[in-house]
Amino acid sequence: RAALMAGAVPSVWELWLGGVLPPEAVWLAPSFVFYSVAQVVTFIPCYAWVRIAWPGAKDPWALADTIVSLAVFPLLAYSAISHCWQTHETVEARWRGLTPEGHLHMTLYLTRQILHLPVQWMQKMPKKHLMMMSMHHVLSIICYANGLLTGRMQFWGCLDGCCEMSTIFLNNLYMCKEASWKGKELKEYVPASLYALNGFLLWMSFLVFRLALFPFWLYHWYRDIHDFPGTWERSSFIERYVYPCVTLLLLVLSIIWFVPVTRGFIKALKGISGATNGKSREKPGKAE
Repeated sequence: RAALMAGAVPSVWELWLGGVLPPEAVWLAPSFVFYSVAQVVTFIPCYAWVRIAWPGAKDPWALADTIVSLAVFPLLAYSAISHCWQTHETVEARWRGLTPEGHLHMTLYLTRQILHLPVQWMQKMPKKHLMMMSMHHVLSIICYANGLLTGRMQFWGCLDGCCEMSTIFLNNLYMCKEASWKGKELKEYVPASLYALNGFLLWMSFLVFRLALFPFWLYHWYRDIHDFPGTWERSSFIERYVYPCVTLLLLVLSIIWFVPVTRGFIKALKGISGATNGKSREKPGKAE
Protein backbone atom coordinates (compact mmCIF):
# COMPACT_ATOMS: atom_id res chain seq x y z
CA ARG A 1 0.00 0.00 0.00
CA ALA A 2 2.84 2.40 0.87
CA ALA A 3 4.56 1.57 -2.42
CA LEU A 4 1.39 2.31 -4.40
CA MET A 5 0.88 5.61 -2.57
CA ALA A 6 4.46 6.57 -3.49
CA GLY A 7 3.72 5.87 -7.15
CA ALA A 8 5.78 2.68 -7.36
CA VAL A 9 4.68 -0.80 -8.33
CA PRO A 10 4.97 -3.31 -5.46
CA SER A 11 7.59 -6.01 -5.85
CA VAL A 12 6.94 -9.73 -5.44
CA TRP A 13 8.49 -9.63 -1.99
CA GLU A 14 6.26 -6.74 -0.86
CA LEU A 15 3.20 -8.69 -2.02
CA TRP A 16 4.32 -11.78 -0.14
CA LEU A 17 4.93 -9.78 3.03
CA GLY A 18 1.40 -8.47 2.66
CA GLY A 19 0.04 -12.02 2.40
CA VAL A 20 -0.58 -11.91 -1.37
CA LEU A 21 0.72 -14.77 -3.54
CA PRO A 22 1.29 -13.66 -7.17
CA PRO A 23 -0.93 -15.73 -9.53
CA GLU A 24 2.09 -16.35 -11.78
CA ALA A 25 3.58 -18.51 -9.00
CA VAL A 26 1.02 -21.22 -9.73
CA TRP A 27 1.75 -21.74 -13.43
CA LEU A 28 5.50 -21.19 -12.97
CA ALA A 29 5.71 -23.93 -10.32
CA PRO A 30 5.90 -26.92 -12.74
CA SER A 31 8.88 -25.54 -14.66
CA PHE A 32 10.57 -24.51 -11.41
CA VAL A 33 10.20 -28.03 -10.04
CA PHE A 34 11.31 -29.60 -13.34
CA TYR A 35 14.57 -27.62 -13.57
CA SER A 36 15.30 -28.17 -9.89
CA VAL A 37 14.78 -31.93 -10.06
CA ALA A 38 16.72 -32.20 -13.33
CA GLN A 39 19.77 -30.54 -11.80
CA VAL A 40 19.64 -32.59 -8.59
CA VAL A 41 19.22 -35.85 -10.51
CA THR A 42 22.17 -34.89 -12.72
CA PHE A 43 24.45 -33.77 -9.90
CA ILE A 44 24.12 -36.88 -7.72
CA PRO A 45 25.50 -39.39 -10.27
CA CYS A 46 28.19 -36.87 -11.32
CA TYR A 47 29.35 -36.60 -7.72
CA ALA A 48 29.34 -40.40 -7.37
CA TRP A 49 31.31 -40.72 -10.61
CA VAL A 50 33.91 -38.21 -9.39
CA ARG A 51 34.34 -40.16 -6.16
CA ILE A 52 34.93 -43.38 -8.14
CA ALA A 53 36.90 -42.08 -11.12
CA TRP A 54 39.00 -39.50 -9.25
CA PRO A 55 39.33 -40.69 -5.64
CA GLY A 56 42.24 -38.31 -5.11
CA ALA A 57 40.45 -35.21 -6.41
CA LYS A 58 41.35 -32.09 -4.44
CA ASP A 59 37.74 -30.85 -4.42
CA PRO A 60 35.22 -33.52 -5.53
CA TRP A 61 32.25 -31.19 -4.94
CA ALA A 62 33.69 -28.53 -7.23
CA LEU A 63 34.63 -31.08 -9.89
CA ALA A 64 31.16 -32.63 -9.91
CA ASP A 65 29.65 -29.14 -10.04
CA THR A 66 31.85 -28.30 -13.04
CA ILE A 67 30.78 -31.43 -14.91
CA VAL A 68 27.13 -30.45 -14.49
CA SER A 69 28.00 -26.88 -15.47
CA LEU A 70 29.42 -28.06 -18.81
CA ALA A 71 25.81 -28.61 -19.90
CA VAL A 72 24.05 -25.88 -17.90
CA PHE A 73 26.02 -22.79 -18.85
CA PRO A 74 25.92 -23.07 -22.66
CA LEU A 75 22.13 -23.32 -22.31
CA LEU A 76 22.07 -20.29 -19.99
CA ALA A 77 24.21 -18.23 -22.36
CA TYR A 78 22.20 -19.20 -25.46
CA SER A 79 18.80 -18.50 -23.87
CA ALA A 80 19.96 -15.14 -22.46
CA ILE A 81 21.39 -13.93 -25.77
CA SER A 82 18.36 -15.19 -27.70
CA HIS A 83 15.90 -13.36 -25.44
CA CYS A 84 17.90 -10.12 -25.58
CA TRP A 85 18.06 -10.30 -29.37
CA GLN A 86 14.29 -10.70 -29.61
CA THR A 87 13.36 -7.94 -27.16
CA HIS A 88 16.03 -5.24 -27.53
CA GLU A 89 14.40 -3.00 -30.12
CA THR A 90 11.65 -1.21 -28.17
CA VAL A 91 11.43 0.08 -24.61
CA GLU A 92 8.18 -1.81 -24.04
CA ALA A 93 9.82 -5.08 -25.10
CA ARG A 94 12.85 -4.40 -22.92
CA TRP A 95 10.75 -3.71 -19.83
CA ARG A 96 7.75 -6.00 -20.41
CA GLY A 97 8.73 -8.42 -23.19
CA LEU A 98 8.42 -12.18 -22.63
CA THR A 99 9.79 -15.06 -24.71
CA PRO A 100 10.16 -18.84 -24.20
CA GLU A 101 13.94 -18.38 -24.18
CA GLY A 102 13.65 -15.72 -21.49
CA HIS A 103 11.51 -18.01 -19.36
CA LEU A 104 14.04 -20.82 -19.84
CA HIS A 105 16.95 -18.61 -18.82
CA MET A 106 15.24 -17.02 -15.83
CA THR A 107 13.94 -20.33 -14.43
CA LEU A 108 17.11 -22.33 -15.04
CA TYR A 109 19.31 -19.59 -13.58
CA LEU A 110 17.08 -19.11 -10.54
CA THR A 111 17.02 -22.82 -9.70
CA ARG A 112 20.76 -23.05 -10.36
CA GLN A 113 21.51 -20.30 -7.84
CA ILE A 114 19.21 -21.80 -5.18
CA LEU A 115 20.71 -25.28 -5.52
CA HIS A 116 24.28 -24.01 -5.79
CA LEU A 117 24.15 -22.13 -2.49
CA PRO A 118 24.57 -25.24 -0.31
CA VAL A 119 26.90 -26.93 -2.84
CA GLN A 120 29.43 -24.09 -2.79
CA TRP A 121 29.62 -24.32 1.01
CA MET A 122 30.87 -27.89 0.53
CA GLN A 123 33.59 -26.75 -1.87
CA LYS A 124 37.10 -25.73 -0.87
CA MET A 125 37.45 -22.00 -1.42
CA PRO A 126 38.77 -19.02 0.56
CA LYS A 127 36.28 -17.70 3.13
CA LYS A 128 36.29 -14.24 1.53
CA HIS A 129 35.48 -15.66 -1.89
CA LEU A 130 32.76 -17.87 -0.40
CA MET A 131 31.08 -14.90 1.26
CA MET A 132 31.21 -12.86 -1.97
CA MET A 133 29.71 -15.72 -3.96
CA SER A 134 27.00 -16.32 -1.35
CA MET A 135 26.03 -12.63 -1.45
CA HIS A 136 25.99 -12.77 -5.26
CA HIS A 137 23.73 -15.85 -5.20
CA VAL A 138 21.25 -14.38 -2.69
CA LEU A 139 20.93 -11.11 -4.61
CA SER A 140 20.56 -12.98 -7.90
CA ILE A 141 17.79 -15.14 -6.42
CA ILE A 142 15.90 -12.04 -5.24
CA CYS A 143 16.20 -10.27 -8.60
CA TYR A 144 15.49 -13.26 -10.84
CA ALA A 145 12.52 -14.42 -8.76
CA ASN A 146 11.07 -10.92 -8.91
CA GLY A 147 11.52 -10.70 -12.68
CA LEU A 148 10.17 -14.20 -13.30
CA LEU A 149 7.06 -13.77 -11.13
CA THR A 150 6.17 -10.25 -12.28
CA GLY A 151 7.07 -10.74 -15.96
CA ARG A 152 8.84 -7.38 -15.92
CA MET A 153 12.35 -6.39 -17.00
CA GLN A 154 13.38 -9.86 -18.14
CA PHE A 155 15.47 -8.27 -20.87
CA TRP A 156 17.68 -6.72 -18.20
CA GLY A 157 17.97 -9.97 -16.30
CA CYS A 158 18.91 -11.85 -19.46
CA LEU A 159 21.34 -9.09 -20.46
CA ASP A 160 23.17 -9.64 -17.18
CA GLY A 161 22.91 -13.38 -17.81
CA CYS A 162 24.85 -13.04 -21.06
CA CYS A 163 27.96 -12.82 -18.85
CA GLU A 164 27.76 -16.60 -18.42
CA MET A 165 29.33 -16.92 -21.85
CA SER A 166 32.70 -16.54 -20.09
CA THR A 167 31.82 -19.32 -17.62
CA ILE A 168 31.74 -21.83 -20.50
CA PHE A 169 35.47 -21.40 -21.11
CA LEU A 170 36.20 -21.17 -17.38
CA ASN A 171 34.59 -24.59 -16.88
CA ASN A 172 36.72 -26.03 -19.69
CA LEU A 173 39.82 -24.67 -17.99
CA TYR A 174 38.87 -26.10 -14.60
CA MET A 175 38.17 -29.54 -16.08
CA CYS A 176 41.56 -29.60 -17.80
CA LYS A 177 43.34 -28.73 -14.57
CA GLU A 178 41.37 -30.72 -11.99
CA ALA A 179 40.37 -33.90 -13.84
CA SER A 180 42.99 -36.54 -14.67
CA TRP A 181 43.47 -39.68 -16.71
CA LYS A 182 46.09 -42.37 -16.00
CA GLY A 183 47.86 -40.12 -13.51
CA LYS A 184 48.03 -37.08 -15.79
CA GLU A 185 45.94 -33.91 -15.85
CA LEU A 186 43.56 -33.67 -18.80
CA LYS A 187 45.39 -30.59 -20.05
CA GLU A 188 48.43 -32.79 -20.79
CA TYR A 189 46.31 -34.64 -23.36
CA VAL A 190 45.00 -31.42 -24.90
CA PRO A 191 47.17 -29.74 -27.58
CA ALA A 192 48.87 -26.65 -26.18
CA SER A 193 47.40 -24.52 -28.98
CA LEU A 194 43.84 -25.67 -28.14
CA TYR A 195 44.40 -25.04 -24.43
CA ALA A 196 45.70 -21.55 -25.22
CA LEU A 197 42.74 -20.92 -27.55
CA ASN A 198 40.36 -21.69 -24.69
CA GLY A 199 42.35 -19.28 -22.50
CA PHE A 200 42.10 -16.60 -25.19
CA LEU A 201 38.34 -17.12 -25.54
CA LEU A 202 37.99 -16.93 -21.74
CA TRP A 203 39.96 -13.67 -21.68
CA MET A 204 38.01 -12.19 -24.61
CA SER A 205 34.63 -13.29 -23.24
CA PHE A 206 35.51 -11.70 -19.89
CA LEU A 207 36.38 -8.49 -21.71
CA VAL A 208 33.25 -8.41 -23.88
CA PHE A 209 30.59 -10.18 -21.79
CA ARG A 210 31.58 -8.71 -18.43
CA LEU A 211 33.84 -5.65 -18.44
CA ALA A 212 32.03 -4.13 -21.44
CA LEU A 213 28.59 -5.67 -20.88
CA PHE A 214 27.86 -4.36 -17.38
CA PRO A 215 28.67 -0.69 -18.15
CA PHE A 216 26.56 -1.13 -21.31
CA TRP A 217 23.71 -2.43 -19.10
CA LEU A 218 23.96 0.50 -16.68
CA TYR A 219 24.16 3.10 -19.47
CA HIS A 220 21.15 1.83 -21.44
CA TRP A 221 19.11 1.23 -18.29
CA TYR A 222 19.71 4.88 -17.34
CA ARG A 223 18.85 6.03 -20.87
CA ASP A 224 15.55 4.16 -20.75
CA ILE A 225 14.45 5.65 -17.42
CA HIS A 226 15.67 9.09 -18.54
CA ASP A 227 14.05 9.08 -21.98
CA PHE A 228 10.92 7.16 -20.92
CA PRO A 229 9.91 8.27 -17.37
CA GLY A 230 7.00 5.84 -17.38
CA THR A 231 9.43 2.96 -16.97
CA TRP A 232 10.55 4.36 -13.61
CA GLU A 233 7.01 5.08 -12.46
CA ARG A 234 5.89 1.52 -13.24
CA SER A 235 8.81 -0.11 -11.43
CA SER A 236 9.12 -1.44 -7.89
CA PHE A 237 11.81 -0.60 -5.34
CA ILE A 238 13.78 -3.74 -6.23
CA GLU A 239 13.68 -2.93 -9.93
CA ARG A 240 14.67 0.69 -9.35
CA TYR A 241 17.56 0.19 -6.94
CA VAL A 242 18.51 -3.46 -6.41
CA TYR A 243 18.81 -4.39 -10.10
CA PRO A 244 21.41 -1.70 -10.94
CA CYS A 245 23.27 -2.29 -7.66
CA VAL A 246 23.60 -6.01 -8.45
CA THR A 247 24.88 -5.18 -11.93
CA LEU A 248 27.41 -2.79 -10.40
CA LEU A 249 28.48 -5.55 -7.99
CA LEU A 250 28.95 -7.93 -10.92
CA LEU A 251 31.16 -5.34 -12.61
CA VAL A 252 33.33 -4.97 -9.51
CA LEU A 253 33.66 -8.75 -9.09
CA SER A 254 34.51 -9.15 -12.77
CA ILE A 255 37.27 -6.54 -12.53
CA ILE A 256 38.74 -8.44 -9.57
CA TRP A 257 38.51 -11.79 -11.38
CA PHE A 258 39.95 -10.38 -14.61
CA VAL A 259 43.41 -10.17 -13.01
CA PRO A 260 43.88 -13.95 -12.50
CA VAL A 261 42.20 -14.63 -15.87
CA THR A 262 44.78 -12.42 -17.58
CA ARG A 263 47.64 -14.07 -15.69
CA GLY A 264 46.40 -17.51 -16.72
CA PHE A 265 46.12 -16.47 -20.36
CA ILE A 266 49.67 -15.10 -20.37
CA LYS A 267 50.89 -18.32 -18.74
CA ALA A 268 49.19 -20.39 -21.46
CA LEU A 269 50.83 -18.28 -24.16
CA LYS A 270 54.22 -18.79 -22.54
CA GLY A 271 53.53 -22.53 -22.52
CA ILE A 272 52.97 -22.50 -26.28
CA SER A 273 56.11 -20.42 -26.81
CA GLY A 274 58.15 -22.79 -24.66
CA ALA A 275 56.84 -25.87 -26.47
CA THR A 276 57.55 -24.32 -29.88
CA ASN A 277 61.09 -23.33 -28.91
CA GLY A 278 61.72 -26.81 -27.52
CA LYS A 279 60.70 -28.45 -30.80
CA SER A 280 62.80 -26.03 -32.85
CA ARG A 281 65.86 -26.85 -30.72
CA GLU A 282 65.29 -30.58 -31.14
CA LYS A 283 65.22 -30.52 -34.95
CA PRO A 284 68.91 -29.66 -35.55
CA GLY A 285 69.94 -32.47 -33.20
CA LYS A 286 67.86 -34.99 -35.10
CA ALA A 287 69.27 -33.78 -38.41
CA GLU A 288 72.78 -34.26 -37.15
